[in-house]
Amino acid sequence: AKNLAEHGVFSRNVTAPFSPEQLRTPGYPLLLAFFYKLIPTVPFLAAVQNVFFLIGIILVYQIALLLGTRKGTALMAAGLLALEPTTVYWNNQLTTESFFAVFLLAAVFYFIAFFKHSPLRTLFYAGFFLGFSLLVRPVTQYLGVIFLIALGVVGVRQRLAWKRLGLGAALFLLGYGAITAPWMYRNAALFG
Repeated sequence: AKNLAEHGVFSRNVTAPFSPEQLRTPGYPLLLAFFYKLIPTVPFLAAVQNVFFLIGIILVYQIALLLGTRKGTALMAAGLLALEPTTVYWNNQLTTESFFAVFLLAAVFYFIAFFKHSPLRTLFYAGFFLGFSLLVRPVTQYLGVIFLIALGVVGVRQRLAWKRLGLGAALFLLGYGAITAPWMYRNAALFG
């Protein structure tokens, strides 16, 4: 992240020449670099992660409401996340957990929202945020397939039109690809 902020290169090398990074995904370093340029201190970066995770707490509340729970139950779910000790600990370390969780929760929120009579564009947003979560932590690389299978299964159970399901799948893939394709292109161009 420091190399991105100070030298504009994505590399593990601490001095020139900076060889391009091949294994680590760029999402978290890019986010850190952005905020590091504003105020270059670790406590500030930890504070940003905590503020960002507040969005995750709100998303848990909203997801619970989308799933049909009462407001009190949704507040309890959000409160449990806010007070869960390991979450509080990891949000104060420079680790990917807070940003990853928020991007993944945003993908889930928009995905569920589609089935609650939201417009097709919510599936684009679901793919977009799932793509961001992949660039922060690559453990979600196969989750897009699961989202598409769930789209088909739930869509058929809700008797959605095939055209709507096809357009939704295409928008999901477009959102996902808009974020992940540049990284895949960069890796193919640099490393074959």
